[in-house]
Amino acid sequence: MHGGPGGGRGAGGGHGGVGVHVRPAAGGRRRRQRLRSAGRPPSATDGAGDAQTPKDGAVPARYLGKWTGKASAQKGLVPLGTFDVTVNQVPAPGRRIGTVTQTDPIGNTCVDILTLKSATKKALVATGVGAKSNKGQCSQASHTVWLRPVGAELQYTSKDPKAGDPEARLKKVG
Repeated sequence: MHGGPGGGRGAGGGHGGVGVHVRPAAGGRRRRQRLRSAGRPPSATDGAGDAQTPKDGAVPARYLGKWTGKASAQKGLVPLGTFDVTVNQVPAPGRRIGTVTQTDPIGNTCVDILTLKSATKKALVATGVGAKSNKGQCSQASHTVWLRPVGAELQYTSKDPKAGDPEARLKKVG
């Protein structure tokens, strides 16, 4: 997204994939745990009590489609224009699930490519990276994006300090 009120571009970044999660085992030792695949229901050892495993992919239907809303940065102090978010179905984490297109108040656009980290009924988590075609005003830094259901809408939250940690309330448009 745009470099925010501080300006500047972020460093380039790669897509953050997931495949193996390391978590402490009993006795403080670390053990490797394979992440649950989209085609297998959660088990007691998955540690994902709120997981929702869609039959046709990794993303619950609740998130799929086109969403739009007014965005802001710096905890609502700086208007960023409009965010248009598209979320597509994918078979597993680590795949491109969609895009975020920001149109600022004067008509400039920036596009982030979203790669799925995880999706449950409570939150979809993705890695966002600026598209290579973005212009100089756009932050290219890799950052984490959360989509959380709020009634019929989604709350978009991003940990992207170079862009002012953008937020938006999104309504489904398609």
